[in-house]
Amino acid sequence: MLFIVISLLELLLGALLTGAMFGVWLSFNPSGMSFTGYVLQQQQGIRTLDPTLPILGAVTILLTLISAGLSWADHARFAVLLAGAFSYMAAGLITRLANQRINSVVVTWTADAPPANWGHLSKRWWYWHRMRTAAGILGLCLLITAATKPAFAGIQPRYVSPCVPQTQPAPSEPGDSHTESRSDSMRHLNRA
Repeated sequence: MLFIVISLLELLLGALLTGAMFGVWLSFNPSGMSFTGYVLQQQQGIRTLDPTLPILGAVTILLTLISAGLSWADHARFAVLLAGAFSYMAAGLITRLANQRINSVVVTWTADAPPANWGHLSKRWWYWHRMRTAAGILGLCLLITAATKPAFAGIQPRYVSPCVPQTQPAPSEPGDSHTESRSDSMRHLNRA
């Protein structure tokens, strides 16, 4: 049960985190934006997203690492979850080392006084945001793969495919206990 709860939470938080990155990708593209519009939008994003998303990312990474540890016996699932955690770690490092450094400069700007390098910084921020979004999307895809692929999730399929030949037990010798138990079962069914 603990494993299911952790898997559900890691997937939910990973989806929220990646969805936030994707939403920023949709709406924060600086190309064609005026300086005033850029500064107002970025500063609002910095105020609302900078305190929240790093915490969400850290919890997602932690839960994914715990889930990977619980999946140690299933080496394929373990590897997929570990790769997912590393993808989110890469997104976190990009955020911390690139985007947040630029954010610390942008937050000091005023909307009526554009600095000479604002276009260069906005393009750098946008480049690094696309890189972290790609890392986040990869991480989410890996979490979904680990959660939904039956072999990774430790689930045996409950259906028999009509396209795959089923193996039959080898014929047994007369008097074999396997044959006797099968024939006893058949007699029991015929009586009912």
